[in-house]
Amino acid sequence: MLIDLHTHTMHKSYDSAQSLEELIIEAKSLQLDAICLTEHDEFWNIERLVEVSRYYEFLVLPGSEVNTDNGHFLTFGLEKYVFGMHKVGYLKGLVEDASGVLIGAHPYRRNYVNQRIIDMTAMEMQISKTVHKEAYQICDALEVFNGRSDVAETRFSLKLSEYLGKPQVAGSDSHKPGDLGNVATLFHRRIQNLEDLIEELKAGRFTPIVID
Repeated sequence: MLIDLHTHTMHKSYDSAQSLEELIIEAKSLQLDAICLTEHDEFWNIERLVEVSRYYEFLVLPGSEVNTDNGHFLTFGLEKYVFGMHKVGYLKGLVEDASGVLIGAHPYRRNYVNQRIIDMTAMEMQISKTVHKEAYQICDALEVFNGRSDVAETRFSLKLSEYLGKPQVAGSDSHKPGDLGNVATLFHRRIQNLEDLIEELKAGRFTPIVID
């Protein structure tokens, strides 16, 4: 199953310019099998998304992109925002209590100064600093392909995940019509609900892909 793990809508993300309906219609036209709504520090009601999935005959799953003092992290399994989530260690504890998953989103942000050319020496120095950050050591996976990143930023994310030995995922980070369809995560088993998604993420049965 081809799933976009990282999308936003205008209903719950201040910087998005697309409705949920627009997002679903575009995802179906691109032959994606499901999308995850990861709004900024916001959460969709899971029962509501079950209804939406049934209405559009397309799987829509809830998550969230939480802003922390160490960057943004995708969460799956949490249902609401609580004070303290801006601390990654506390957020990780909440995710574990919920038997969920924590994924580092676009890890190049705040960690990589993009010089518009791939300076491997400078990149290695920045990676060597980032690998020691607890936030990336305790997450369950890293987003290595982000639909809004360039070649150098993608290489940073890939190398960071390799250094840390973290599973790799991909998400478009869609905020407006036209953002979907460049990257996604291919799951090797069928996913029908949030529980299935979390199980497969924990099992590592997926591959990040760039869509031609």
